[in-house]
Amino acid sequence: MFLMNPELVLMISIIIVVSLILKKIDISISLGAGLIIYTIFAVSDLDKIYTALMRTFDLTLFTALTSLIQAMFLADLYRLSGVADKMVRGLICAGHNFAGVSIPAIIGLLPMPGGAYISAVLADPVYKDQMFESEAKTFINYWFRHIWIPIWPLYQNIIIAIGLLGMSVRDILNINWVITFSSILSGLIIFIFIKRFSLKNASQIIEKRDSCDLKGIYHLWPFILIAALNLVMGVYLPLSIFITIIIFIILYRPDKDVILKALKYAFNLSLIMLIFEVFVFGNMIRVSDIASRLSNILSGHAFIATLAVPFVIGFATAAEFAYVALAFPPFIDLFHHNLFYLTLAFLGGYMGVMLSPSHACLVLSAKYYETHIVKPFKYIIPAVILTILLTIGTDLVIRHFII
Repeated sequence: MFLMNPELVLMISIIIVVSLILKKIDISISLGAGLIIYTIFAVSDLDKIYTALMRTFDLTLFTALTSLIQAMFLADLYRLSGVADKMVRGLICAGHNFAGVSIPAIIGLLPMPGGAYISAVLADPVYKDQMFESEAKTFINYWFRHIWIPIWPLYQNIIIAIGLLGMSVRDILNINWVITFSSILSGLIIFIFIKRFSLKNASQIIEKRDSCDLKGIYHLWPFILIAALNLVMGVYLPLSIFITIIIFIILYRPDKDVILKALKYAFNLSLIMLIFEVFVFGNMIRVSDIASRLSNILSGHAFIATLAVPFVIGFATAAEFAYVALAFPPFIDLFHHNLFYLTLAFLGGYMGVMLSPSHACLVLSAKYYETHIVKPFKYIIPAVILTILLTIGTDLVIRHFII
């Protein structure tokens, strides 16, 4: 069969995948189309295809699938059982400034499609008490909801990256903590600006703590337990989540209907297919030897390429897992040669997603707070610029003067 230049086929495949996603075609179908095109025109050889498929069925795929399904199950259990509301009442006790940023941040530890809508509802009373403008509410909820994307093991992009790169969650944390640190700092700088210059009737703000219930802080334990088991003690990620789920069910005794709804939410066929396709695509790229070819081609432009390619894909798809699935496989050799490029790739993809006007969380937040989707960008754009500058600057300082 006629073989085309692998780099050209990869570019065509990515364009097709992104185009289909923008046309609202299911992500698993979109990626499947790109996978088929790449396999036919860049691999073709049946032995290589067989090798790629066999490499897919290993422990990394099992880890990714079981982690994703259990994470989604736990997220929906936490929401449907009312535990999230109790947790919010505990955070309010620390004051409205703390609650305003911590509510979306804590809810962000439970990744779910459109999850910013849930945090928007929970945080709204706090924002109303502080008389924030609608676009300010939207930014605060949207930004702090996503600060954990580069490091938290329950996010789909991290689960996929662990499998593709052959790294542990701890490895990813050691590499990417600077991104989350910079994102939090940037968000807080904009938050302070909002407090000082964008509040209406600031003198009338009164700290209302009628709904405060300090016991609600106890309901943060699932996040602490997962972090302790996996990051501190090194327990296998799926087992860490499973232990947390079992304890959660024992303690809160959710109704049968709640458990069934959460199970239905967790066993999302589209996402399961997506994970499988991501691993097959990654192995097809490996057997076609495009990774080493790209490493040689981009060796003089690696800084720009590893930042820009994930950024463009993240911006176009508004999906955290998409930039990992599409942009990371060709750069794997570069990542292992210099981990700074991996940080840049995560940073680029993350910022691209955050700037995407089609991001479901941004759309839902703006809709709930009744603001035009363009208005929050007066805060989002400066926050993105600050995060990029702080991440690159901090990482370079650490690598050259501390390590």
